Amino acid sequence: MPGHTKRSRAELIRHVRAALATSGYQGKANGDDGAVRLPKTRALSYGREVEQGASMTQSKTPQLVGSEQLAPLLEAATASTRKRSHLLLHADQQDQVQRLLIALEPESYVRPHVHGEQWEMIVLLRGRFDFLIFDPQAELLQRLAMSIASPVVQIPRGTWHSGVALAPETLVLEIKPGPYRSNEFAPWAPEEGEPTSGAFVHWAAGARVGSKWRSQVT
Repeated sequence: MPGHTKRSRAELIRHVRAALATSGYQGKANGDDGAVRLPKTRALSYGREVEQGASMTQSKTPQLVGSEQLAPLLEAATASTRKRSHLLLHADQQDQVQRLLIALEPESYVRPHVHGEQWEMIVLLRGRFDFLIFDPQAELLQRLAMSIASPVVQIPRGTWHSGVALAPETLVLEIKPGPYRSNEFAPWAPEEGEPTSGAFVHWAAGARVGSKWRSQVT
């Protein structure tokens, strides 16, 4: 992001704590992945994954999401072992519109999954992101190259999908109908943290339509 430099995890935590102290909040910055979590009274909150218990907060006043929030979000993604960080914008898991900002680095692994009961919309705000559509047997059916000129992808429910960031500090807005439902992961896709997950990211960055992820497919 123009105008800021990369910081270590410790520096990031000190930066967020200083910002909270200035604003009057008594929050915490923690997490072994570099994610930032704010108290439940905070209008905006940072977390790892919604399904992994990120803090969710409520707001009764209009909120502007600007560089004050985005700079630490992008830095948290860079510092995270997962190379991804989330900024939750919805009230809680029962909110009828689930919405969040996601910062991603090119090394981030988005495990292929499906939403059996939800459509999904992704809006690219900066960077480059390719949305990947699969069939149930891991064949790549579509590669949707998102850019500032083509920034919106809509995914019908029941569609197997993943994605790969192709530029540093990629930022997307994700919107789904609520309440929150866990992702249904593809059985052929590596679990997060497995050595083959990195191989999947490398493959996904350049995979052509019609090719198949074969690491765990016979």
